Amino acid sequence: MLPKRRADLPFRDMDGETVVLDRRLGKVHQLNRTASYVWQHCDGRTEIREIVASLARSYGVEPGDVEGDVAAVMAQFAELRLIETQAVGASGWNESGSTGSEGSS
Repeated sequence: MLPKRRADLPFRDMDGETVVLDRRLGKVHQLNRTASYVWQHCDGRTEIREIVASLARSYGVEPGDVEGDVAAVMAQFAELRLIETQAVGASGWNESGSTGSEGSS
């Protein structure tokens, strides 16, 4: 899966944390350091397993130690409709997808 931040979400980094403004839903989200790290890597080009490995390296731990945290953050981003996802097809080409919640109220 290739998570990507929604293009219409302005955000700002402040002291290692990120604030995301969702004007469409009228919400402001304050992300802690781990969620901010994941958010920065939701670029539509980086697979979740790569985010896990990169975060583990940055903390000096094994990927298994942060895998659950990344999964929880990704689930919350999807629930809050902050990201879209793309699946990497067998051919190697990206197949566009979404969190399945776009357009619902």
